Amino acid sequence: MHALPLRQNRSERKGAQMFKLSKAACVSSVLLALAGAKYMAGQAATASLSGTVTDTSGASIPEATVTARNNGTGLSRSTVSDGQGRFSLPDLAIGDYDVQATKVGFQTVIRKGVNLTVGAAPIADFQLPVGQAEQTVNVEAGISLHQSIANEGTAFERPQF
Repeated sequence: MHALPLRQNRSERKGAQMFKLSKAACVSSVLLALAGAKYMAGQAATASLSGTVTDTSGASIPEATVTARNNGTGLSRSTVSDGQGRFSLPDLAIGDYDVQATKVGFQTVIRKGVNLTVGAAPIADFQLPVGQAEQTVNVEAGISLHQSIANEGTAFERPQF
């Protein structure tokens, strides 16, 4: 009669161990699912835009403000060019953008209709003519994945598609 309770205790212990193992497997599965969801969220439909801001002589313009405005959502992102006039706007939502570069003492240049597609990394170089910031130069141009467009003063070339 004494052997029966021992067997029950062993069987209860095995059941408890199995419960702990299945609980650990369940927790592991949830953690893996969450990690996968986070990874997939990082694969969002985005693009980046970069370039250089210079004056009409080709000298870099540091601390120029470059703003990309999504025409579909109305949301804007801005950055400031570095000491060599370079700027980068990573992780922009795909869509059509108006991109402008401005700096005190120079005219503002706006590129309209810049189309960003998934994974694209186009280059948009800006040449700012000397003048008042209130003076604006509008450029109707799209930028494709492998295309760099730069305006030469007030004479603009049409992009090739």
